[in-house]
Amino acid sequence: MRTVFIGWILKVIAGTATIISAKLGYDAYQKVNSIIKEHNTHTDNFAKGVNAKAQGLEEDACNRVLQTYKTNKRRLLMQIGS
Repeated sequence: MRTVFIGWILKVIAGTATIISAKLGYDAYQKVNSIIKEHNTHTDNFAKGVNAKAQGLEEDACNRVLQTYKTNKRRLLMQIGS
């Protein structure tokens, strides 16, 4: 009877250890998953920021080229007209 009781206690302890281990593993999984999601959010935001800055640089370059074109056109028209 005592051996059966000790066996039962050991099974309960082993079962509890398994449950605790599974819980710790799940908690670790959730933490890692949370970190990955946060990283992905930062990466997406970084990519959006880069795209916005690239578009701004493109617009600035186009504006400078357009201004140069207008200036050269005006000069050419003045030379032709004189």
